[in-house]
Amino acid sequence: MPSVRMWIATSLLIGGLALAGPTRALTDLNHYVFVSSRTVPQVAVIDTETDAIVTRIGLPSVPRQTLISPRRGKLIVSDSVADLVYIVDLSTERIARTIDLGLRPMLMQLDSCCH
Repeated sequence: MPSVRMWIATSLLIGGLALAGPTRALTDLNHYVFVSSRTVPQVAVIDTETDAIVTRIGLPSVPRQTLISPRRGKLIVSDSVADLVYIVDLSTERIARTIDLGLRPMLMQLDSCCH
């Protein structure tokens, strides 16, 4: 038996688009682009080698902006309607934390020294 565990890509049919499951962890950020939707509460994850959507990360509301924290393996997403920011754990593809800012951010940036 091989000593290396292999991920088997599965196909899902969601909204008429076939999704190939990610062949590597989403925390391997050199291979993915995260695209927020303007109409659906989700972020599409695109494999840059195949140009295929490999998964969609669901959110409570339509996203506005997205950032990646490579060191922490987190996706940071601002809400387009509420004064909220969602912190998504890329290893689980789930919201790990919701932060109420009390205002809607116009611009989000991460400090390059720490994230």
